[in-house]
Amino acid sequence: MTNFICQRRLHWPLLPESTAETGPLFAFKNATPFADPDDYKTLPNDWPYGLESGIVHIVVWLKTRIATAPPDGHLTSEGRELVEGFVKKMFAETVAEVDGTKVEDVMGRKVMWFKNWTALQSVPGLEHVHVLVRNVQQEIIEGWTGGVRPLQDEVKQAEADRC
Repeated sequence: MTNFICQRRLHWPLLPESTAETGPLFAFKNATPFADPDDYKTLPNDWPYGLESGIVHIVVWLKTRIATAPPDGHLTSEGRELVEGFVKKMFAETVAEVDGTKVEDVMGRKVMWFKNWTALQSVPGLEHVHVLVRNVQQEIIEGWTGGVRPLQDEVKQAEADRC
């Protein structure tokens, strides 16, 4: 799964020093997560959870790691602040501007995020944060994701094209 995501979705070559112990390693421009847009990619979740209509599941993939604490791999307070600041700036500010409201009014209501701790990660070692947005215009979502569609949509379209 990790190689598929790296090669087909992210298009990030693994560094040769990547091992099973280190997990995937990538060349990056800034060691601080979210500091350089070339060091992360925002994509629709290819395997979204069963969510109610109007909620879109986005994943922000990172080349660098966010600080976690042993033994479970929960975010440290610094890591949580880093993610929260990024989500506010990247997602909530846009939604608040379009809605004509404050960032605080959309966080938790229209924009939410989470990061699974290590034991729950479906793609362990490949750093990522989940963002859920509610009732956001498709054009805004496409701006965040560069217009990339979830794989399931591409498969459905390919099947429809064959018929």
